Amino acid sequence: SDDQPALDPWEVGPDSFANVSWDDVFLPKEIKKKFRMLATSQALHPEKFQSDSPRKIILPDFGLPVVHEDTLGELTCYSLLRLIGEDRSIAYPAAAGWDGDRLVILASGEGEGRQKVLVWRTVWDRELDAEQFAALLSEAAGKVMLHGNVVDWRSDAPDRMAETIDAALASSSVNYPIIEEDSVSTVAIEEAWAEKMAASARVEANRWVHEKAGLSIEIRKGWIAKEINGMEVILNEENSDPIFTPNINVQVNPVPPGTTLEELIEMNKRQVDAIPTLEMKFIREEKISGQPVAFYEMFGEWSPTLNLHFLGVAYLREDQQVTVTATTLEPLWEKQQELLLELLLGMKIEELSS
Repeated sequence: SDDQPALDPWEVGPDSFANVSWDDVFLPKEIKKKFRMLATSQALHPEKFQSDSPRKIILPDFGLPVVHEDTLGELTCYSLLRLIGEDRSIAYPAAAGWDGDRLVILASGEGEGRQKVLVWRTVWDRELDAEQFAALLSEAAGKVMLHGNVVDWRSDAPDRMAETIDAALASSSVNYPIIEEDSVSTVAIEEAWAEKMAASARVEANRWVHEKAGLSIEIRKGWIAKEINGMEVILNEENSDPIFTPNINVQVNPVPPGTTLEELIEMNKRQVDAIPTLEMKFIREEKISGQPVAFYEMFGEWSPTLNLHFLGVAYLREDQQVTVTATTLEPLWEKQQELLLELLLGMKIEELSS
């Protein structure tokens, strides 16, 4: 057919919230139904909700028994790309143009000689989206076939079975026309992501550059840069513990306009004093990279099983407080304090606005 109807949201399997128990959620029935109908693409990108519904994907008759079928969704596309080694900066926009998919597991033979093959068809908002996904998916095992805005993939299979599947996919005449509104929303998502990435922390010439905070920190051997739950950090994996990994993190938070460094120091003192299990060893004004900062050290019980030691720097940047905190386990403090001190005092900070 020329066009495909939107996929019935109740058929999208793990790509919906249909399995969530909504009985105890205090929302009107019609609102609950809308949430049940969300695909992960709509949950990840609210602007696509009710305007970019996933399509119903049709796979050809392969002439082989189907032992399972499912729809995976954009989140699984993203997760798969991450699993095969793609960085999130690439995987996220590459999955953003997802417009529907269908996966089947085919079987051939009986008993111990039975062969199973996965066949997966994904459809994309634009041909460019399909090309990007196909190029990245080709790094995984199996065979990738690109047809316009459709990407077909199958797992490795015996020659005869592979020929049968490939011929059926190649002769499949289903057409998925490009929908302009869907393409526009995907372009907007990619542009917003590019802006976010440009402002995110990155590694350049062995330094961790944090654009938003206006600083860079040397990355020593044994340290790696990561984002964890939205917080950008560098981790000391060489001294990782099952419950904690020494790290340096950066947070940028608003402060009242006109806040002075002296007031910032007092605010931080009060915050620590309000936590009875932590003790501030000192907090004082210093200069790092020629810029005035609050420099502090504190330690204590962060949780019943976690004693930590902190070394930190805070400074003002355009009505915002930038806080750089190096945190390690108390038993590691003696071993790591000199290194953490070198890293913080060796920071490069952009000249602050007056």
